[in-house]
Amino acid sequence: MTEGNFPAFSSVETEGFKKLFNVADSKLTVKSRHTFSRKVEAKHQNIMKEVCEIVSSCKPEMQSLAITNDCWTSRSNDAYISLTLHFIDNQFYLHRWTKNVSHFPGKHTGERIEAKIEDMMDPVDIPDDIPLISVNDNASNVKLAIALSRFNEYNCCNHSLQLAITDAFKEVEGMTTALNCCKSLSSYTNRCSTALQLLKEECEKLGIDFTVLLQQIPTRWDSQLLCMQSVLKLKEAIISLSMRNEEFSARCPSFNQWKLIEGAVEILQPFREKVPTINTVTERLFTMTTYLKDFIKNKNKCRYGITFARTLLTCTEERFPDCGTESIENSAANFLSPHYKGIHLTLFNRFDSTS
Repeated sequence: MTEGNFPAFSSVETEGFKKLFNVADSKLTVKSRHTFSRKVEAKHQNIMKEVCEIVSSCKPEMQSLAITNDCWTSRSNDAYISLTLHFIDNQFYLHRWTKNVSHFPGKHTGERIEAKIEDMMDPVDIPDDIPLISVNDNASNVKLAIALSRFNEYNCCNHSLQLAITDAFKEVEGMTTALNCCKSLSSYTNRCSTALQLLKEECEKLGIDFTVLLQQIPTRWDSQLLCMQSVLKLKEAIISLSMRNEEFSARCPSFNQWKLIEGAVEILQPFREKVPTINTVTERLFTMTTYLKDFIKNKNKCRYGITFARTLLTCTEERFPDCGTESIENSAANFLSPHYKGIHLTLFNRFDSTS
């Protein structure tokens, strides 16, 4: 990092920020953004030095080293890239160090990402005989970057599941429109205080506990689930308002769309994970596909839910053949897990428990 790589610090020089601190304590002097940048840069250099020393001390017993990297753009349209190191020491302690978060303007091409990763890795100096693995998403630019680098690729299973669910959303007729209705309702009530107040009053009138409609994040399928859940909770109030308010009427899901939302929420809710780990990948995929198959066979379920479940099952099996056991990493993690001990591998002839 270099000075000037912290665009957010420009806010300390705005008139409003200075007035705020003057009200809080007139004796305080707000430093310039350059001062904050220098201090953060110095702190970063010290932390990076400590991380490099820790990694260096663990090199003799290090069996492999993994990285995760991410590229994103802030709400103010500033681009960043990060690099996190993962490795296990001889005491079987997992180290995770976010070594770099750097300003990354310009196009995020595979070539530029690869060059930046190598630049961020340069001070670590890992010997050539230590295997290097990159856990990354399936974005084409990131996959190209890793293909050009010295790292072996392991595609993030959470991201692959995101793609499978996104595929299902696209392939089920009417599901995209239903999602857009939820998104539109959430955006409208979050940006318009009048609409929010109307919804609150309607909930109070109908005896419904009001909660804010949650917004969707395109890269997180569970945010779409949470958005649908929040809209579904206030269904009666939204329908009631739509009968006399044009703005709500334009955004209110149709009868069939409500059914699609209900079916998707019922199916996706059991698979929302808060702490994903590689040893649970095969087990969770097996549980998920089993649940979907049972759901499809249940004649008491609504046809909208069954249609979504059937499509999601197909999309998941395409992304994860044999519940992800084709991946040696997933299979090894399932085998080494004290909870599973390879039990799921026997179902796909990946492991003979008698041998």
